[in-house]
Amino acid sequence: MAQREPRYVEPRTLVETTDVVIQNRHLLRPSAEINDLVVGVLGRAQRKYDMTVCGVVALSTHLHALLVPEDVEHLARFECFVNTNLSKEVGGVHRWPGKLWAGRYKHVPVSWEEPAQVRRLEYLLSQGYASYCTSSLVRSSSLHVARRRSRTSSAVRLGSRVGSS
Repeated sequence: MAQREPRYVEPRTLVETTDVVIQNRHLLRPSAEINDLVVGVLGRAQRKYDMTVCGVVALSTHLHALLVPEDVEHLARFECFVNTNLSKEVGGVHRWPGKLWAGRYKHVPVSWEEPAQVRRLEYLLSQGYASYCTSSLVRSSSLHVARRRSRTSSAVRLGSRVGSS
């Protein structure tokens, strides 16, 4: 029997989360419509749960996020909102009748050491570049921390909490 990952997270710790699409289907494949849905849902979740979002990469088959939750319950509520609403929104676009996600999100606490945090961000940046084989992440159609934020009012505010400047 596989051992379950620990569900404890130190308060205010940088955490990387990964959500995988069911059957590795390309339901999150980049397009203006899907990118806007992902940013919109993340923006609503960020405002609702006052979550610090440090980075996001949405690839065709999975979603990575660097978050700073208050505690594990805060992270769970945020992820539940994001996963439920993305499932509804993205499922509607593709007329996908079932659930969008292959299972529960995975989370990995990132060390407090700055080099470890930089490596984790570099990893996220490399995911978008390797997946789309473009000469520039900014020209890529994927939703990525290197791209400019959406002009919509629900844009995710990277690196800050909703109440901060």
